[in-house]
Amino acid sequence: MRRIVLASHGYLADGLKSSAELIVGKKDNIVTICAYVENKINLRKKVAEISSEWKDEDEIIILTDIWGGSVNNEIAEIIMKDHRVHLISGMNLQLLIEILVMIDVKEIDDLIVTALKNARDGMVYYNNLELSNREEEF
Repeated sequence: MRRIVLASHGYLADGLKSSAELIVGKKDNIVTICAYVENKINLRKKVAEISSEWKDEDEIIILTDIWGGSVNNEIAEIIMKDHRVHLISGMNLQLLIEILVMIDVKEIDDLIVTALKNARDGMVYYNNLELSNREEEF
């Protein structure tokens, strides 16, 4: 099974999951980690708890909010020795939806490369787009 873990500072992970499920439907293979919102939650323990449910044949995609941020760095330190894990930073809604739509269709590496490309292509600065369109009219 392919599993997705969304991990963020604050409640971003919960919000992305909620928005994605609104668009593509409820998914049982997504879990969230909302770090630093409650003093009682220990990130290392939460990751250990989640990863204890993984089976040997599972493939796991972990999306974190910020490359180089404490959530990403701590998860990388804890989990990256696990060959089943693919860690991606800079999560956003388009990236998550791309992954969910292709989750069972492509090999994991191809899925990630394609999802990242499509998510990057979906980032558009409309002011420049509008200016470019006006220049083409002349």
